[in-house]
Amino acid sequence: MKNKQFIYTEKDAEKIFFTSDTHFGHENIIKYCKRPFKDVKEHDAELIRRWNEKVPEDGIVFHLGDVAFGNHQTIFRQTPNRVYHQIRRCAF
Repeated sequence: MKNKQFIYTEKDAEKIFFTSDTHFGHENIIKYCKRPFKDVKEHDAELIRRWNEKVPEDGIVFHLGDVAFGNHQTIFRQTPNRVYHQIRRCAF
């Protein structure tokens, strides 16, 4: 797979966000990481609410990994008008 290059200007800086380890749809992550939710439905709804509250409609989100357990496209449909770049492998 070819590496993609993204070019953004200084004007874009305020709308660029980075995240990782959201684990949407992963019931056991609540227990493993002691997340304060009663179930995965509440977990996902709160993460989506916070995402939509923080990221503007023209926001650019780089997700660095561990997006979801299952189909993350269902989740991203609930965060409309955002651009996502899922980073599959990171080597530092």
